Amino acid sequence: MAKSRKLKRHVSVLVRHRQHVTYIGMISVEMANLELFLSELLGAVLRMNLYLSQILYLTPRAAIGRLAILENIVEAAMKPTEGRKQIESLVGRAKEVIGKRHNIIHDTWGVRQEHKGVHRIALPMISKPKPVPIQTLKGPSSVHSQTLR
Repeated sequence: MAKSRKLKRHVSVLVRHRQHVTYIGMISVEMANLELFLSELLGAVLRMNLYLSQILYLTPRAAIGRLAILENIVEAAMKPTEGRKQIESLVGRAKEVIGKRHNIIHDTWGVRQEHKGVHRIALPMISKPKPVPIQTLKGPSSVHSQTLR
């Protein structure tokens, strides 16, 4: 009979970098707010109940797919003189923010002895680690700040 081994508890190295963890978490919170806003924008374009527009917009699981739905409906349902360019601009900015969020959430994060501070590496891990100073997560170019503009 095989002897059972006790598994070691895995603890993320980021527990010692609470500010990074806080700002990464805020990105998730603000992205949910952005998605809600975009679902309401879809409802306004289609002149439909906001509850139903949330269901329609948020049913696909992929954020880029949801934006494609909004883009196609805006193009088909609105004339350029009805504010279509402004909405297309908003959707373009949303794509940028969602792309940044995707990279932040899906990269692997850690601390390496040979590097100081927190780093992240895109998966698959074929590139070098990139340092992530806290200012890049909380500054004016951060995903969090961009969702509020």
